[in-house]
Amino acid sequence: MPTAVFAHPERRLATRRVEPIFLIGVVFGLAMDYEVFLVTRMREACIGVR
Repeated sequence: MPTAVFAHPERRLATRRVEPIFLIGVVFGLAMDYEVFLVTRMREACIGVR
């Protein structure tokens, strides 16, 4: 992303429109990974795996 902004200043507006979508996607993906981790730990605690 930084290369696109500095190499082509006329594309800054288009880049600014894409950044929130990209950021939301990354945050959503990390939240899903964390949720899977938590559910796995809860399952292990429930069935007594150690």
